[in-house]
Amino acid sequence: MKVSRIGILVVLGVMLALLGAVFIESPGYMDADYYFATGRELAAGRGFFEPFIWTYISDPSGIPGPSHLYWMPLTSIVSATSMAIQGLSFRSAQLPFLILFALLPAAVAHMSLKLHGDQDDAFRSGLLAAFPGFFFPYFLTTDMFILYAWIGLGIFWLIRVERGSKLWQGLGMGLLVGLAHLARADGWLLSAPALIGIFSQRNKRFQQIPLLLVGYAIVMGPWFLRNLSVVGFPLPPGTSRTLWLTSYPELFRYPPDTISIRSWMEAGWGQALRVRADALAVNLERILAENGLIFLGPFMLWGGLKLRRQPEIKAAFAYGLLLFLIMTLVFPFAGTHGGVFHSSSALMPILWCLAPIGLDQAVGLAAARRGWEPRRAKSLFKNSAVVLAALLTLTLAAGRVIGRDLGNPRWNDSQADYQAVGELLPINSQGHSLTIVNNPPGFFVATGLPAVVLPEGGLVALKAVVQRFGAGWVILDRNTTMDLRSLYDGTFQPAWLVRWAEIEDSSSEPIIIYRVNQDALQ
Repeated sequence: MKVSRIGILVVLGVMLALLGAVFIESPGYMDADYYFATGRELAAGRGFFEPFIWTYISDPSGIPGPSHLYWMPLTSIVSATSMAIQGLSFRSAQLPFLILFALLPAAVAHMSLKLHGDQDDAFRSGLLAAFPGFFFPYFLTTDMFILYAWIGLGIFWLIRVERGSKLWQGLGMGLLVGLAHLARADGWLLSAPALIGIFSQRNKRFQQIPLLLVGYAIVMGPWFLRNLSVVGFPLPPGTSRTLWLTSYPELFRYPPDTISIRSWMEAGWGQALRVRADALAVNLERILAENGLIFLGPFMLWGGLKLRRQPEIKAAFAYGLLLFLIMTLVFPFAGTHGGVFHSSSALMPILWCLAPIGLDQAVGLAAARRGWEPRRAKSLFKNSAVVLAALLTLTLAAGRVIGRDLGNPRWNDSQADYQAVGELLPINSQGHSLTIVNNPPGFFVATGLPAVVLPEGGLVALKAVVQRFGAGWVILDRNTTMDLRSLYDGTFQPAWLVRWAEIEDSSSEPIIIYRVNQDALQ
């Protein structure tokens, strides 16, 4: 790539990262809250512990408890490293994600040039990475998206560069697969493209497989040892319950031992098939919209077909297909509630590389049929695609991040609402009683107060959680579960809950604060 074009992409990436950071002043949603909160605990020297409970799937015993028994720790570690250097603030935690986003367009352009050798199309691929559509705000907060994009890019780059000539490629891919697993529980799926890359080589294939395993073990071995010391297993056994979910809210069910293969079988095969049919439709729709940026998906596929003989393209499509099948047939609720979106970020660098190639093929075919001048038509349509991607990215960001009030971006509403609630709750001489709330990591980030998640299972489950963990407050907002809707609406109120206060959230919807009447709880 010409130095001037690399410079343009880096400057553009920096400008967009800073523009997004102006409005993204807090993690924004539960996943990012979790990684920031646990990263802050790490940076403060308190170790891998969490002062909240966001799911009961692993049957937690109390607060604080071991962290990252469901979500993996890499994002928290990255956040903690930055905060240990710069201070325990969200801005400190956010900085490495902003830097990685700023550098991504230039790296994608380099990868694109390696794939096909066209300077102009490589530059356009870099521009598409700078305007990533639905992914834009998620790349700029404390979540694993940008880390996963770089991990995927690294694996596909190692498949591409000097194929078969160096044994260190196997070790490098093993380290990256290990980082992928340390970032996401399904990160091991990226071993599939790594193996495809190794077996596409003409020599040194079997020498590289042990190196792949060594690289993976270097990264994941310490984490497996940590889990062994904490829960007695390399991987937390409670997470296997997610195989037997019959609905997404069951992720928050209490007690969790009601989730089992028996309950799954009792729901019937008809329910299982309906869930997977729904997941098939939703995942296809989200792939077309989120990964294909609504209009680029067919051209990404066309570009992949054009370069289908290249091993990194085979590897990318194999990973995409494997991810889709796992998130549709095995973990349909995880897939439709963000699993595909999260994990497919590893594919985006390759998809951005393929889009201009597919456009070139499509416009070339149309030009031959309509009598257009091919070179001019291709340049016009490919440049127009970049402009549309930019407009769509900025429009989506304006809606999802900024909202109607430029001075109070909607992205930060959750933190502002929880801060308002925290200011109302009294703190006595014995400290603060535990709070039950929809988003415990977000509540802890905003208030510094411990919390557990609002359980699925109605008032029976809510009362059991109150008694088990000694909660003193219950916070209900507009996202309250259906089986507690009557409590939120005020149409039913048990004697052990006292309606203590009501405030409006940032959307002018009520937040109801209940105090637990310990005397009536017995």
